[in-house]
Amino acid sequence: MKNTETIAYHDCLTGLPNRQAFQEYFNQSNIRKAKEKTAILYLDLDGFKEINDNYGHEIGDKLLQIVAGRLKNSIRPKDKVSRIGGDEFTILLPNIKNSEDVEIIIDKIEDIISEPYQIDGHKINISCSIGYSIANNTADSLKKLLNKADKAMYEIKSEKNKME
Repeated sequence: MKNTETIAYHDCLTGLPNRQAFQEYFNQSNIRKAKEKTAILYLDLDGFKEINDNYGHEIGDKLLQIVAGRLKNSIRPKDKVSRIGGDEFTILLPNIKNSEDVEIIIDKIEDIISEPYQIDGHKINISCSIGYSIANNTADSLKKLLNKADKAMYEIKSEKNKME
């Protein structure tokens, strides 16, 4: 049963929890029990398609694995990171006081992701776009929060694209 559970709740490429596991983390988080705020980050790698196009999917997969490790190592023990598909990740941040706390965490993650990668003799640089939403009460559904964070992420990505 353990093996089946691992497959059902984890991304096979990165080993991170998947969308279903993220849903369960959210449902079990203190947002359901306390007055603490919870933030949802929605992260997308910038230019990931070009990495796959220029270096191949094997390099792209290795990059995703390293990114997953960097994300996992950059968050607090009570936070949860998951890969929800492609080059998109979500992070659950319980016990957030305000948006300034979230922005400090986002800055840290952006710095960690933008550090160069050495993969099979290639030096790869990549950045990410991160949107977020904050659950202020127990009525906020994960779907609503993810949609809001996803929309915020695409607005940030759109602004970056205009600047290029």
